[in-house]
Amino acid sequence: MTGVRSDADEWSPIPVGETTPAMEALAVLPYEMFTGLNWDKVVAEAENFLREGWVLDVPTRLSLFEAIPWSYTRPEHRSWNFHIHCFDMLDALLAAYCVSNNTSFLEPALSVFKDWVAYLDSELESKSEMVWYDMAVGMRCYRIAYLYQAAYQNGLLSEHDKTALWRILLLHCDYLADDENIAFHNNHGYFQIAGQLALGRRFAGVSEPMADLFRQGQTRLAQMLDQQFAGDGVHTEHSPDYHRMVVSTLSGMIKSEIITEPASLALALRAEESLAWFVKPNGKLANFGDSDDRVVETKEKAALKSWSHPLLQSVTGARQLPRQSGMKVFDQGGYVVVRIPSPHAPADPTADSYLAQTACFHSRTHKHADDLSFIYTDKGQNILIDSGRYGYIGKTEINSDAWLDGFWYSDPMRIYMESTRAHNTVAFDGKNFRRRKTEFYGSAIVSTQETDGVYAIETRCKHFRTTVHSRVLIFKPQAFLVVFDHYVNNLKEPHAAEQWFHLDPALAPQKTCNLYTADLNTDENETLFITPLVEGATGSGIIKGQVTPQRQGWFSPTTQEVHPAPSFHYSLPAAPTGVFATLFSFNGHPEPLLSYNRINVSGRNARLAWVDDQGRHDIVLAKVPELTLRYALTAQDQKAQT
Repeated sequence: MTGVRSDADEWSPIPVGETTPAMEALAVLPYEMFTGLNWDKVVAEAENFLREGWVLDVPTRLSLFEAIPWSYTRPEHRSWNFHIHCFDMLDALLAAYCVSNNTSFLEPALSVFKDWVAYLDSELESKSEMVWYDMAVGMRCYRIAYLYQAAYQNGLLSEHDKTALWRILLLHCDYLADDENIAFHNNHGYFQIAGQLALGRRFAGVSEPMADLFRQGQTRLAQMLDQQFAGDGVHTEHSPDYHRMVVSTLSGMIKSEIITEPASLALALRAEESLAWFVKPNGKLANFGDSDDRVVETKEKAALKSWSHPLLQSVTGARQLPRQSGMKVFDQGGYVVVRIPSPHAPADPTADSYLAQTACFHSRTHKHADDLSFIYTDKGQNILIDSGRYGYIGKTEINSDAWLDGFWYSDPMRIYMESTRAHNTVAFDGKNFRRRKTEFYGSAIVSTQETDGVYAIETRCKHFRTTVHSRVLIFKPQAFLVVFDHYVNNLKEPHAAEQWFHLDPALAPQKTCNLYTADLNTDENETLFITPLVEGATGSGIIKGQVTPQRQGWFSPTTQEVHPAPSFHYSLPAAPTGVFATLFSFNGHPEPLLSYNRINVSGRNARLAWVDDQGRHDIVLAKVPELTLRYALTAQDQKAQT
């Protein structure tokens, strides 16, 4: 078998190869559980699909009894077309057959397979680039492998079908065996290798090329897992949702007994443990990078069946198991997460306080211009959110302004979602942080500390080669968060800076002078207060759902769906160095002690104080030689003595 590469996105198959093997004596292995299907519900799901059609996450419904749109003409349908060429629409049908042995699920799936082969063999001048798109091949091949064997064993294949469809399986075998076709640099290669292992293992007993494919896949997988996961179990593609996808497939390979090596089993468990920290109190994933606002919480039985690590089982539905608490530092992966149960409802995970910061740059893969951004949940309410993914729509032209600025996709809303001003970080001169022709710093975590229930996270990175940005998040759950930013240009060049914040769409903030307030949607009707603790920063107006002069104030929970969300920023005039210190507080109207508060020029030492309904709060921060934090609260009845 050989394949001719015509360009970077296409692979032209030349069908030659071995005779169709006899498979009557070959045991039919169960369908691989790579996608996190709920196997207790797949029969009902498959029946509903056959009645109503298949829907992914866009407002398009696919019926197997109508023409399959193997090609597409509109850029916004590119992702949809990718999933079609993955054969995602057959997933529930094949699982339902595996559970029930009812060939009424197998027969329509087989018709789709034959239709795809006819499309592949057609004389159309151009076909979708997704036909031989790397990840689509990996996801499709294990599905058509199971489909071929199950249909063969049930007598659903004519002699012509056996030969024609086996040829297609060998084409997939040949494609995957060639290193030139494998995306070793990102998760696409991982899914290709998962499909390779499933395909090769299924037919290794009757086909030497398939046996070779399986052996090759085992070697590749060990290399890929080592490459894609940091030692602390974090997937290094800047996206908790892709972490979830990879871990779900890894779990499926383990449950399908494709993976049995102790090292891979141990890595899978670490990856599940780390994933647990990215599940927010509302049961959704932290949506950093190219992640949707995805619900991962499910029923207890499904959580126990889907995952192996008790922490991940707990936060996805098995509430009788203890969940994580405290601060988790992923030094290698480049994230810090704090999750603390509410003292008022310790058994209720939805009431937990939650702070998660992204401080990583391992590659350009799924990386937004979001360095040192974070999300924040408290009092049972999302406070600060990430913009989201939106979708992979349109391709930027090489050497266009967007391409040079680090954007691979040209859709204006997608560009906004990736931009620096769409994240809770500091933007300089209105520019996006560089992602091309710049150094990957790995993890930007400098140090962390916990003192008497107050958590401090210090991170640092360099922008535009000469500007060093240091950030310290000071977090007291159920009480306050201080966002302390210091920046300095090593060449003493001035920068205008904006400290951006993005509030949950459910909040309706108001602005009075430099103070922002937002009433929470809680039983206690509490109010969030936001104010600077040092002089100099000026608050913007509240921007929500803006399109011109530039997009601002949007949140995308899933593909091609957006909602207006309030955003604002504090700004500083152009200078070589500057400081922001912004307080988020639930303790009543804060009065910053502006004449007392001081930060030295280097940003290494600071004292910050304010007075509110609880009393006087004092923070003393030092970053030399290591981060130290002192916090004191002088109670209300003692304020007169201070």
